[in-house]
Amino acid sequence: MAAVNGWATKLAGLLLGGMVAAIAVSVSVRLLYSYSGIRLSAPWAEEVARYLMVASVFLGGAVAAFQKRLIGVDAFVSMMPEKLARWVRAVAHLLTLGLALLIVWQAAALVEFGLRQWSPVMRMPMAFVYAWVLLGAALMAANTLLHTIGEIIGAEEPHDVEIDEDAAEILAQEGVKS
Repeated sequence: MAAVNGWATKLAGLLLGGMVAAIAVSVSVRLLYSYSGIRLSAPWAEEVARYLMVASVFLGGAVAAFQKRLIGVDAFVSMMPEKLARWVRAVAHLLTLGLALLIVWQAAALVEFGLRQWSPVMRMPMAFVYAWVLLGAALMAANTLLHTIGEIIGAEEPHDVEIDEDAAEILAQEGVKS
């Protein structure tokens, strides 16, 4: 799961960079044309920026869920005894998981609908845009499920919950049970 989230982090950064570049092109074209007296814009750049923003937000949300950086108020939880705090965090993870699964369900319906809907300027199926929502929410659900299991069994970090096959083989060779 850590490898998938590493990939998602890099991809979210690239999408964010693409969004910034598309906005820079849009503003530059508008500025150059307005100084030359031509009233013209680059609507494709604005549309690309919007769609890249959607993709980076949902992939970034999945990465934030993996790194336990989603917004939350933990002032009261930090004052609780550790055993109770762990269960409160598990319930919070379950609520987040429910929200992520709801988004997955709705995004799947949007992807299906998006096959029949086209973007206004670039004329591409909107399913491509909605697929980023589906992918990000599915990764967020998987990451949140991992944290929920971790809280219940008492693991500190996500990598404590799962063990890589290569690591398990090395541990087995050294006589350590996983």
